[in-house]
Amino acid sequence: MPAEHKIEKVDRLREKIEQSTIVISADPTGMSVTDMTAFRRALRESGVEFRVIKNSLAYLAADAANKTIVREVINGPTGIALGTGDPIEPAKALVEFIKANKSPMTIKGAVLDNRVLTKDEVESLASLPGKDQLLAQLAGLMMNTVTKLVYVLDAPLKGLATVLQRHADALEADAASNESITSREESDADSDVDVEDSPPDETEDKGGQSNKDPDDSVQEVSSDVDEGAAMDPDEDMDIGETGQE
Repeated sequence: MPAEHKIEKVDRLREKIEQSTIVISADPTGMSVTDMTAFRRALRESGVEFRVIKNSLAYLAADAANKTIVREVINGPTGIALGTGDPIEPAKALVEFIKANKSPMTIKGAVLDNRVLTKDEVESLASLPGKDQLLAQLAGLMMNTVTKLVYVLDAPLKGLATVLQRHADALEADAASNESITSREESDADSDVDVEDSPPDETEDKGGQSNKDPDDSVQEVSSDVDEGAAMDPDEDMDIGETGQE
């Protein structure tokens, strides 16, 4: 029967496995105490807990957490990194620490969403951008898409507004032209009325005088001839006698 302190270790590990989003196993062989202390501190800053425990106790904790698949990544000297947040962060923290410090620690594998990952897959996971970075990129993409959508939707409205404005301008121009034509017609009509109401000019009076009846002129000439014929006969005789003398 396991000792009480071992039971407590199993229970605490079970709780951590149940809450974890990813479990990464690694072999810490060759690491000094100082290196292990620095390693654990670096992982804690990323919200990751690293534990070195006997395989038999790890199996018991995995079984108790109903995650027996964790057994597949625990073999030989093993330490497990447990992450409860973004699963990329624990993988990134391990891979970056090993590369930066040239640590002898090696990654064995991991369990993510009830799926076993190989060492290469863990390293590929570590190369992905973190959750916060992905959200920022997604937000930027969405804003760019929304901006383009607004532009696409706004373009027809602007075009419609332009067409309506041009149509309104054309209607105003037509109305102004019709008003100008109506004003000219009214002005011409007033001029015709003034001409008809004005009295005849002097030329027409003179023309009337020159069109005097010809019969009146003939009568005047006949009158002059009659007056000459009625001259005194004695005057003719005097003229004749004077000629004889």
